Amino acid sequence: MQLFHPNSVHLLEGDFKRSHELNKSYLLAHNVDRFLAPFLVEAGLPSKAVKYGNWESSGLDGHSAGHYLSALAFAYAESGDAIFKERLDYMINELALCQEANGDGYVGGIPGGKAAWEKLAQGEVKAERFNLNGAWVPWYNIHKSYAGLKDAWLVTGNLQAKDVLLKLCDWTSSLVSKLSEEQIQQMLYAEHGGMNDVFAEVFQHTGDPAHLKLAKQFSHHELLNPLLEREDKLTGFHANTQIPKVIGYQRIAQIESESGWGQAAEYFWNNIVHKRSIAIGGNSVREHFHDTHDFSPMLESREGPESCNTFNMLRLSTLLYQDDGDSLYIDYYERALFNHILSLQHPRTGGYVYFTPARPRHYRVYSQPETSFWCCVGTGMENPNRYTELIYAHDDSSLAVNLFISSQVNWKGITLSQTTDFPSTSTSTLTVSTPKPKTFALRIRKPAWADDRFAITINGKKTKTSYENGYAIIERKWKDSDRIEVSFPMQLSVEQLPDGSPYYAFLKGPIVLAARYQSPEYDLPGLFAGPGRMEHIAPGSYYPVDKNPLLIGSPDDLLERLTPIPEKNNHFTLGGDIRPAPDSQIELEPFYQIHDSRYTLYWRTADESEYAQLAAELVAKQKRQTALQKLTIDSVAPGQQQPEVEHDFRGEGTRTGILGGRQFRESSQWFGYTLKNKQDTPVELVLTYFGGEWSKACNIEVNGRVIGELIVKADHPDTFVEKAFPIPDEIRSASGPRLALRIVAQENQTTPALFDIALRRVEQ
Repeated sequence: MQLFHPNSVHLLEGDFKRSHELNKSYLLAHNVDRFLAPFLVEAGLPSKAVKYGNWESSGLDGHSAGHYLSALAFAYAESGDAIFKERLDYMINELALCQEANGDGYVGGIPGGKAAWEKLAQGEVKAERFNLNGAWVPWYNIHKSYAGLKDAWLVTGNLQAKDVLLKLCDWTSSLVSKLSEEQIQQMLYAEHGGMNDVFAEVFQHTGDPAHLKLAKQFSHHELLNPLLEREDKLTGFHANTQIPKVIGYQRIAQIESESGWGQAAEYFWNNIVHKRSIAIGGNSVREHFHDTHDFSPMLESREGPESCNTFNMLRLSTLLYQDDGDSLYIDYYERALFNHILSLQHPRTGGYVYFTPARPRHYRVYSQPETSFWCCVGTGMENPNRYTELIYAHDDSSLAVNLFISSQVNWKGITLSQTTDFPSTSTSTLTVSTPKPKTFALRIRKPAWADDRFAITINGKKTKTSYENGYAIIERKWKDSDRIEVSFPMQLSVEQLPDGSPYYAFLKGPIVLAARYQSPEYDLPGLFAGPGRMEHIAPGSYYPVDKNPLLIGSPDDLLERLTPIPEKNNHFTLGGDIRPAPDSQIELEPFYQIHDSRYTLYWRTADESEYAQLAAELVAKQKRQTALQKLTIDSVAPGQQQPEVEHDFRGEGTRTGILGGRQFRESSQWFGYTLKNKQDTPVELVLTYFGGEWSKACNIEVNGRVIGELIVKADHPDTFVEKAFPIPDEIRSASGPRLALRIVAQENQTTPALFDIALRRVEQ
């Protein structure tokens, strides 16, 4: 199936149109010269404005400009508003000037990027998961520029963008031509976005073999090879590092179908959708894939599914759908679009969400214009402008209606208009406008959640349909004003977590239902993020796990607990035996409509016979968590991107990995972080290591002084162990607000793999 060009599909009045209009205002609240400043500085040209702060001034400088270009391109295609084209053309012209000043085809905003690229050209490849030759994920950063230039060219027809993009591709070819295949794979150890995807798409439009060669060179075998063998080795990996790679594998498979890479992409998609995603279509905890057999980390963390992951899963779903036109890809797309993507935008300010906690009774944080420049702000700027991407599709003789969203599409001189209030209602009306009768097949998706009541009428009369790949197919000669009514009554259902644990979500049709929770005791600090590096995480107190409602009884009877609220569409009361008894009636409503509030997505069930023991365990667990939280001053999760960047990671000879579903870092030399200090109270450093390792040893240095050593000799097989190192008072009191920690390998040794590092108050 083929996609429509963005200017062929337009939104009509409804939730998605309102979201798109709000996003236009958010985009226009920014200063393009501030986006461009990092590029001008790196090209040695005077900038016209001060660059933005936040992530745009902390090593990822320039990444937002590429997202912004893509957002402008799609906003212009959908709306036709000239201001978006004017901004886009201006930015492209400025980037062309930067490229000309650089003189070699390069254009980028990476701080000190030229030095990092020069090292690479000379064959120096020092790659960490999130660092390459001293720069923070430079390929990931510049990928946004490639993608933005590509969209400016292909979506709006800007030929200057094409020229800049192809020169940038030539620069890349020259750069990596000096590297061996082994060196390139070593380079790809660092996060690099969807570089293979963008090169493959450029090849699809240029036919230049050099671009296909780049696409293959930038395909990371560490991920690809297990997928080719249908092996799931994803646990512990940074999620949004992997998804863009797989988009590239599928794009290459479109070009070379015999490669087997398409099957690898399909295996990955099935794994993520069916084993690693929750009801809203999102995945990951703290940005990483957790064990498929244990979703508890997601249910306990304030850092739930990351928005960028779902953005990219929609791109992958689209490519897979194009191959065989199967509606199963649309079923996931719809679930993720309505429940996750549509929910990410604040309905008043237009701000975007980074993490969507699945932890009961937590909340989300929203970005603010000119303040927040996280990765999920970048994809957030793009999301509303891509709503029309997959509403319709076509081949030479048929038009597919994939999604029930008010919109219209122009195809072969025909206009098909769709009006619907879905999901508030369960019908959609399609109207044909054509100057003369035309014969073609209309393919209307029958959703996986629809039952036998799914029905189609044409001009008020029932019609016979055949079905294929989840679509009702109606082939006939269509006339002007033909009216197609589609009815798809939505039924209630429950969905258990994929790990089989006793947590359930309620749905009506594809729409996830959740409950608001508001209390003066548990407010919403940091609801709108400031400029701080980590202000995308909701910092408010956790709601106690022992106070969360438990649904006592059989999971088989969950739907009997729901009672519709007559005056509120898609709202239900949740009743039955609930413990502790709620202070007020629990009301479920569509999750995508919940904002400025704590909420609950998943509900724990328990039998009467197990309640007493379970309640006691939850009380004990909450006491442990509360005590630990009070003692902890600062902590780092080694091997995880954001915590390490926040704590000034540095090191030599380091390696990251996964053991027991947990990330670690180790080194044959040393690595270190900067920790917050408490000068006025005794503190200790607590390291978590795996007790089954053999013959590893390191010294622990704080502010240049050795405070202890950690020697591991398999003394605690199959166990994660915590060891505390008191920090001498004279170091702590003289150190100011920061402590410099170094983990240094002893002679001829490797440091133990460290899974957690915490600075805690010493219990008195």
